[in-house]
Amino acid sequence: MSPSGSGKSTLLNLIAGLEPPNEGKIATLRALGFRRLSVLVAVLAECTILSLCGSALALTGVFLPLNGQTLSTVAADTTSGAQVAFEFEVIQHTIGSAGGLAVLLGVTGGLIPGIAAIRMPLPLALR
Repeated sequence: MSPSGSGKSTLLNLIAGLEPPNEGKIATLRALGFRRLSVLVAVLAECTILSLCGSALALTGVFLPLNGQTLSTVAADTTSGAQVAFEFEVIQHTIGSAGGLAVLLGVTGGLIPGIAAIRMPLPLALR
C-alpha cells in the first residue's frame, strides 16, 4: 500500500471524473525555472508512455491469450443458423500497428492540454 499523501484518492477521483485535472504540476515546473518547451516535452512523454503501457497491457492480457483460438458468433435468431467463426491470430504487423497507434494517441492526447497549460499565465496556473 502506498503511503498517505501519495495521490491514490486524487487519482481515483480523476479517473471517475469527480475532480478535474489542474495545471498545478505544469505551473510548478515552470515556477522552478523549466522552459515551456521542456515542460511540453515532459507532458508528451508522460502521455505517450502511459498509452504504450495501456497498449502493452491489452496485448499481454487480451490478445496473446486469444492468439490461435477459434472464436465464433451466434446470431440472436438461432433458427437461421447464422454463425461466423474466425481464427484469432496476433501477428507482428498487428503488434507494431497497435504500438504505433498508442504513440499517436499519446502524443495527440497530450498535445492540446499540454499547449493549453504552458500558455496559461503563471500566476493564474498557480492558483
